[in-house]
Amino acid sequence: MKQKLRFFHGKRKEETFRNLFKTHLNRISLNTNSFFTALESRLDRIFFRIRLLPTIFACHQFIHYHGLEVNNSLEHSPRKEIKIGDILSVPAKA
Repeated sequence: MKQKLRFFHGKRKEETFRNLFKTHLNRISLNTNSFFTALESRLDRIFFRIRLLPTIFACHQFIHYHGLEVNNSLEHSPRKEIKIGDILSVPAKA
């Protein structure tokens, strides 16, 4: 189950997945959604949830090659964490 979760959320490495879980371990007792919120706050996951492209991997590649504008600055890293209130837009070149 853990391997499927890792793969589905952007092919995260074992170590980074474990570190993310450890940082949210204390919060899990208070809020069980904290860990999954951290997984879902990545730029590629949010772009996938908008459903502009069919797969998470297509979204990952699109962001890597073309980029997305986050708060009027071009971002090429699919791992960037998005916060509430950030403005996302597709650049005019893409």
